[in-house]
Amino acid sequence: MFHPGCLGRSEKLKAAAKFGVYSSVMPISAMETDPRIAIEKRVYERQAELCKAFANPTRLHLLDLLSQKEWSCTDLQGALAISKANLSQHIAVLKGAGVVVSRREGKKIYCSLAIPEVEQACQILRRVLIAKIESGG
Repeated sequence: MFHPGCLGRSEKLKAAAKFGVYSSVMPISAMETDPRIAIEKRVYERQAELCKAFANPTRLHLLDLLSQKEWSCTDLQGALAISKANLSQHIAVLKGAGVVVSRREGKKIYCSLAIPEVEQACQILRRVLIAKIESGG
């Protein structure tokens, strides 16, 4: 019995080409060469990276604070009630995702949102969740 799960990627592509199997949008061969598909794939990968960066309550709280204004790391640490090391780790994750930037002024480090649209995205998600909770969901 033929089972596609037993095949590797190249075997799946060959089998798809042989039997004329198409994706819901276009043939697999076109998916491999079409630059628009490559761009979409990169967008989905980056979206997943952002979602991973957001997948922590402390980081969401941090983003909410940064959406209001630029904060010093000392003030963020106090507002979030976390250790300096823990704050540093959370900021590193958000900076790695390209969401937060920091600048140094003397001995102080200040953080802010790198992308203003992050604030809007977080607010939309928050409104959806509040509505769901209020409706008993």
